[in-house]
Amino acid sequence: MTSANTPARAPAKPAVLQPYRRSPDTPGRRRARGWAIALLAFFSLFWGMVFAFLAPALILVLLAPALILLVVTIWALPDLRTAPTGVLERLFFLYVIIAVLWPSYISIAIPNSGLPWVNPQRLIYAPMALIFLICLAVSREMRSRLATVLRSEKPILWLMIAFVTIVTYSVPLSDRVFVSMDKWVDALVTWACMFFVACYLFSQPGRVVRWAATIWVCAVITGVIGIWEWRIHHVPWLGYLPSFLQMDPLMAQEIAPRFRQAVYRVRSTYQDGLGLGEFMSLTMPFVLCFALGPFSRNIRIAATLTIPLLVALVFLANARSGVVGLMVDFGLYGFYWGFTRWRRHKDSLIGPALMLSYPALAALVVMASLFVDAIRIRLFGGGSSQASNDARKVQWTMGIPKIISHPLGHGIGRSGEVLGFYSPGGQLTIDSYYLSVLLDYGVLGFIVYYGLILYSSFAAGRRALTNDSNDRDTQFLAAAAISLAAFFVIKYVYSEPNNHPFFFMVMGMVPALAWRLRAAQATASADATQPAKPGGGPRRSRNPAHQPARA
Repeated sequence: MTSANTPARAPAKPAVLQPYRRSPDTPGRRRARGWAIALLAFFSLFWGMVFAFLAPALILVLLAPALILLVVTIWALPDLRTAPTGVLERLFFLYVIIAVLWPSYISIAIPNSGLPWVNPQRLIYAPMALIFLICLAVSREMRSRLATVLRSEKPILWLMIAFVTIVTYSVPLSDRVFVSMDKWVDALVTWACMFFVACYLFSQPGRVVRWAATIWVCAVITGVIGIWEWRIHHVPWLGYLPSFLQMDPLMAQEIAPRFRQAVYRVRSTYQDGLGLGEFMSLTMPFVLCFALGPFSRNIRIAATLTIPLLVALVFLANARSGVVGLMVDFGLYGFYWGFTRWRRHKDSLIGPALMLSYPALAALVVMASLFVDAIRIRLFGGGSSQASNDARKVQWTMGIPKIISHPLGHGIGRSGEVLGFYSPGGQLTIDSYYLSVLLDYGVLGFIVYYGLILYSSFAAGRRALTNDSNDRDTQFLAAAAISLAAFFVIKYVYSEPNNHPFFFMVMGMVPALAWRLRAAQATASADATQPAKPGGGPRRSRNPAHQPARA
């Protein structure tokens, strides 16, 4: 008999024999399901009403739940034997073509549909980013190769991660969070995503040559359009757009014919001549590589004939930044070609003569840029271009106190309005991308961003000078280094980010080609230590960089 103070034992749970189990349909679970369904219905009704009233202004915020579910769904996909890497590659190269040849200020607008205007570039890079995430989720081989490629240049990887982190935390610092969030999404897709896709694709044989040939052909087509524009003194499509293509009225004023000292400024498919000049300075090192590299005679002749066209376009655009970029291109590529010629052809006098005369040539260029008026004005400005120099000084004077007051930045995409500088025509403008980065991302963002560019250029140049491989793809390491160096110089006087996706592709090219060089050297060392086969036949390469990637 139990005492009154002894606590009663809880009734034992009834035993359940296998393979039976307790019923999940308990009263508690039924109540939980009911509350979950009710909350989901209420949230859906509330979110639908908010979307109906605020969709145009807050479209990214309202689509956030769907995007989160999409990312979770992609993450949960199982590993598959095949991945849509072929589609990813086609979209990547299609974006390169559209980004150059399609004017960014012209959008597709279906008449009487009520749909928003859509830029064709977004119609390509949005599904490309989605397919890239799917490939990462379902392809273990792709994840493994991408990780291996990125480990070949760890400083580039860590600087890239740091930059994406800084761009992300700059969004809450903005006084207009939703505007910065839209810029943040564009930056993730057109900068970070392009970098990682380029790392993967350029690690496969032949992709770098194909990419360089693509931008070369696009530069020629852009140049032909520019020559046509120069003859008629306006862009050829002005006034001839069909009803399903629309242009922002403010942009229509921007692309109105512009003259400097009664000379028309060509812009071709870009918003202004400075963007055209920047693209030509990006393309020139790759064209020089085609002209002087290990390619067929016809390719070398075609590339040599293209060089005067690209130079002419820069001068027709009257872009001082493009002229400076071309000087960097020719100066650094001449040094690279002379050094490698001296290193590889000991019996040739061309390489030593060019290298030994380089100090004198550099001094001659400096003297000419200082004392020859035609060169000095095109480089440093003067006369009608002096107003640009004065405006740039005023902008830095206005911007430095704002940088000091917000050393972490004002948020991505906010530099123009934060600076508050207006051109004589009443347009809000900012000239230097150095200043834009300092205002957007702060001092740390400036150091990381330009540190990423400089280190990528240095890493590519270092490997290019010691490259003994016969692989045609790796010959473009020098072009990548020179193109990034020219980009670093040009950004001091040009702030538009139209060409930034291309430079992130070039930065992605560096670890990919570094990995291929390292794999080739490891294979060569292993083959050198192995005895030859008795049959004397050629030994098959075991270098993964020379093997075709699986689809």
